[in-house]
Amino acid sequence: MNIPLANGRLGRAAVERYWEDGYLHPIRAISPAQAAEWRAELEAIERDWLDAGLPLPLNTYKRVNANCVMPLAHRIATHPAILDVVEGVLGPDLLIYGVEFFIKEPRTKHRVSMHQDLTYWGLGAIDGEGGDGAVDLKAGVGFHGISSAISRCRSPGRSCGPG
Repeated sequence: MNIPLANGRLGRAAVERYWEDGYLHPIRAISPAQAAEWRAELEAIERDWLDAGLPLPLNTYKRVNANCVMPLAHRIATHPAILDVVEGVLGPDLLIYGVEFFIKEPRTKHRVSMHQDLTYWGLGAIDGEGGDGAVDLKAGVGFHGISSAISRCRSPGRSCGPG
């Protein structure tokens, strides 16, 4: 069941749940048609640029700051409907540090375990709050949700598992 939006914004109870749990999903902020359009564009990029003689493999560009080299990544991250949801939780003063395509193809046995993105981004500990947004481009899903390891895992006196 999708978390309801009122005029593109989360209700107070949903925002409180985010701050308590550290994540919130699923949220239908974009239409299935928009998700399908973005997915088709990404698949066209994969088809047209896979063997185009790029200096690095195409996956490198999708995984590290895609927003700097792929206009699609920038458009997704700055889409007003997505920003409205994120702003409703984190406030209007946002920095989009980077955008990447994290692709898990259907019927693969690969898993993505819990991880803390700040470590991989080289940011270390930060003051304030932050979060990740995930947009699922499977037809009919749309904006998957927002999560933050900061509120639960990096808060003083809290732990999120071993290590």
